[in-house]
Amino acid sequence: MNTLVTGIFEAEHQAAQAVRKLVKSCVPTDLVRTIRSTAGRTPRSNGTTSRPSGVVKVAVKAREYVAQQLAIKILRDYGAHDIECVSTGRHPKSRERVRVSLRNQHVPASA
Repeated sequence: MNTLVTGIFEAEHQAAQAVRKLVKSCVPTDLVRTIRSTAGRTPRSNGTTSRPSGVVKVAVKAREYVAQQLAIKILRDYGAHDIECVSTGRHPKSRERVRVSLRNQHVPASA
């Protein structure tokens, strides 16, 4: 069974550095994905809008426990937040989510 480790980065360069480190750490490139999303323009108090703010989500498919822990560590070291481990079993209802805290403790996430 595979586990998907995901983390959200506020800055694109942080995500790029994390992906480079994952690949240098022997994680195959076909197991690493990035998704860039923009939240649209943010209104300011003076009536104007700022440029689009975006986040980058990095996902790593990790088959073994060691690979999961490596991905969690690298994502955390490069500034990711909302790090999650999601079991990618065959049955969607049986998927288990684990949210990773900054103190390296696993806390089950509410579904």
